[in-house]
Amino acid sequence: MLLLGVVLVSASGYYSAYELHKRLMASDDFVAMHTAMMRGDFKAAEKYHETLDFECPMHDLVKEGDVSLEDFQVMHEWMMSGRFPKEKPAQLSEAAWEFHKSHHPEIYK
Repeated sequence: MLLLGVVLVSASGYYSAYELHKRLMASDDFVAMHTAMMRGDFKAAEKYHETLDFECPMHDLVKEGDVSLEDFQVMHEWMMSGRFPKEKPAQLSEAAWEFHKSHHPEIYK
């Protein structure tokens, strides 16, 4: 996302969600996937995930109702800007905040 904040493991180490987002933007399918994802159309987004070999655990949390689409969109903005809050914003759910912190341990030590 977030992108919401997702850290993926690769052979060379960790990629932050921000770095992953920049890398994926080079793909032709990325814009279509991103647009579907931000609309909350996770079925369409998942089709592109397969093509891009990309998975986002946040999608499952939103689909299952553990995190709202609004929280997902807020965290995505953090990822896009690279500016992460030091404390939980009042409007963000506890589940979303805990997920975010767990995927950015380097920021929230």
